[in-house]
Amino acid sequence: MASKRLKGQNTVISILKDGELQAKIDAITSTEVTFEMEILTDDFLGDTAERYDTVYNGYSVSIEAQMSNAQIIDLSDSIVNRARNRTGGVSRIDVATTFFFDEGDVRTFSLIDLQFESIPFSSGGRKDFTTVKLSAKGSDYETLS
Repeated sequence: MASKRLKGQNTVISILKDGELQAKIDAITSTEVTFEMEILTDDFLGDTAERYDTVYNGYSVSIEAQMSNAQIIDLSDSIVNRARNRTGGVSRIDVATTFFFDEGDVRTFSLIDLQFESIPFSSGGRKDFTTVKLSAKGSDYETLS
């Protein structure tokens, strides 16, 4: 019997600011995590083909959310203050993505101490929801079961 495929409804995104869950950032419309690898290539005399090796270069994460309360503005302000070395900046932001499989298996990627890029807020028009996009990079993560 074929297993059911995972849907977004079986995925939960949690944003932690200095170890505290930011539960009110709940209108997340999409997320993407990319584990970045680089393939190294070397040529050696006497070999008839190139040799390959792989290097891990960390990961990138992007999250798009619709604004449902002021928590995302507070989080953005903390990220900017950290980047400017001001008081009120956070010391660490983690993102946890939890996947719930039909067989009962649960896996969580805990993305640790993210460093953020530009944070755009967008209001497309009178009938459109205001959105924010978070793009970040990190190197350490854990896979929890």
